[in-house]
Amino acid sequence: MEIDEISAMARRLAVAFNIGSPEVEFGRTSRWSHTGISLRERGGNLVLVIGPPFDALRPAEREAILAEVCAGYKVYPRTFGRLGRALLGHLVVLTLVISLANIPFGVPGWVNILGVGLFPGGWLLIFVLWLRWFSYQSDRAVVEALGRPVIDVALDFDRRHPVKPSVIRWLVPGVAKRRSRLETARGSAAPAT
Repeated sequence: MEIDEISAMARRLAVAFNIGSPEVEFGRTSRWSHTGISLRERGGNLVLVIGPPFDALRPAEREAILAEVCAGYKVYPRTFGRLGRALLGHLVVLTLVISLANIPFGVPGWVNILGVGLFPGGWLLIFVLWLRWFSYQSDRAVVEALGRPVIDVALDFDRRHPVKPSVIRWLVPGVAKRRSRLETARGSAAPAT
């Protein structure tokens, strides 16, 4: 597929999601990106980097995958970096506070280890919950902007091509759970008769 065709599709989807038109360029994508799309940001604008695996997708899959990317960008842009910096900052502060509290109060060493161990565990839980919320909201945004058939194509693709590495599969909800959430959302949005 030519870059002009991909750019035109991305612009059309950007209008549907009410986001700025992304730049599109061919380039190297992440090894674990089975869609052949990597996201970058340049000067506050979304840049879609398209790699060779994108050409192997069917036309409906290309549109669905680009729709998921645009929906995700609309739902909560630039959050992963902020979340990571917040985690690192909190870990540094916690380590300093526990270390300094140990000097005048003689806190046992096992309390320090427990405190430092619990804090990252709590952040991991928050991160997993946030990723799941993000997935559900992105799916819902695709349905609202483009209709259920588009997200169904994306979910079918995700079912056939699970995310790698497997640790990420643990962090994000599975296809069955995402479909169930969409059904629940559709059922709760239905008018009462």
